[in-house]
Amino acid sequence: SITLADNGTQIAAANVVTGTTSHVLSKFQVSVTTANATLNAVAITTSGYDSDDVTNLKLWYSADSSFNSGSDTTISTINSPGVAGAESFSSLTQVVTNGTTGYFFITADIAGGATYGNTASVSAIGNADLTFAAGSKSGSASASGAQTFIASAPTSNGSVGSFTDVTSSGMTVNWTSGN
Repeated sequence: SITLADNGTQIAAANVVTGTTSHVLSKFQVSVTTANATLNAVAITTSGYDSDDVTNLKLWYSADSSFNSGSDTTISTINSPGVAGAESFSSLTQVVTNGTTGYFFITADIAGGATYGNTASVSAIGNADLTFAAGSKSGSASASGAQTFIASAPTSNGSVGSFTDVTSSGMTVNWTSGN
């Protein structure tokens, strides 16, 4: 049997700086008993973003419950997913060994020019959204919190250089801008 569940607490609402890569949107786990299970497809529904906000959606597999883009395996990428909505990671061959739990992470690469204030999230994932080569499925994973796109903080602040032409009705301010 194959049991889908949340991988710990689902991703909570938070801010994400535009230009961030491999930002986790959702996570789930699959526990397998009886026989090895081969995952062939995962269907998801995303929401909140425009066609130019997200450059890639990725599905990752991990042997443990923590995401690490350096050691976990990308098993599928949806390049230029367009506007939020129904998406499918297909043609998968990820085996979850009998008697173990496999951990899956859905990440997004947020465009540097993403619209500030837009969001990205993943709806709840039901067992019908997972396609396995064989086996009976049960369970579900919760919807993720909205990840709101924000600008990065400047790495250097501007500074006022001088005040000139000060009068009772105004002045000229000279400054050096930050980035």
